[in-house]
Amino acid sequence: MRARELYKSLAYLGKTQQNWAFFHLTGQDYGQVFIDNPDFPVDKRLEEIGLLYSQGLPLAYILGEAYFYGRRFEVNEDVLIPRPETEGLVERALELKWDSALDLCTGSGVIAISLALERPSSRIRAVDISPKALEVARTNGKELGAEVVFLLSDLYEEVEGSYELIISNPPYIKRGALESLEVARQEPLLALDGGEEGLDIIERIFDGALTYLKPGGYLLLEIGDDHEEDIIKLTQGFYGKIERDLAGKVRYYIGRKI
Repeated sequence: MRARELYKSLAYLGKTQQNWAFFHLTGQDYGQVFIDNPDFPVDKRLEEIGLLYSQGLPLAYILGEAYFYGRRFEVNEDVLIPRPETEGLVERALELKWDSALDLCTGSGVIAISLALERPSSRIRAVDISPKALEVARTNGKELGAEVVFLLSDLYEEVEGSYELIISNPPYIKRGALESLEVARQEPLLALDGGEEGLDIIERIFDGALTYLKPGGYLLLEIGDDHEEDIIKLTQGFYGKIERDLAGKVRYYIGRKI
């Protein structure tokens, strides 16, 4: 494999991550390589990585890491690979006033850890139903020095107390759509499968949110781009809005407890 081919194979990551990945793999800046010698051969290990990638294994799993909100996180096949859309959820949370937060379906912990590091005086709890995902989240929290309490819990089952913010990137893909999606063949179904209409977990989050939110508390969710009308039907007890991501797709619900 040539450097030019390796760089091209990373295009799906977007320009910034593409450049990072190339540098991570080769130790060289592609801008300079492109000027000097874009056809230089990469070493054997990079060819092996390229082969794994060509077989459908995501680069983040091959490398064992991904970047989110400017920080390096450990990832493996037990957790979703963090995506830029979810950074938008964190950005919106940080625009609000709160001192305590509950992150549901935390996965690798990127949301809870990012919030804890950006707002270090806050009290943050994060839960997941997967013990293996929590192992990854706890490792990330420790390595990054984030003050987050991680709990094994099916949503609110083991949660105590009340919070000023409940935030989640829950499974929201419709079950019937999963078989046609590449992500469903690569990443954990538990973190993707939202049930027949993609709303099973979202409905349960809404059901418990009024109990676990303090008066005036916020509920922030990442949602599917086909869920706008369905979400509106679930918002009794809240006033809020739906916002779009940078690609113009419906992506976020931001509600406040009445």
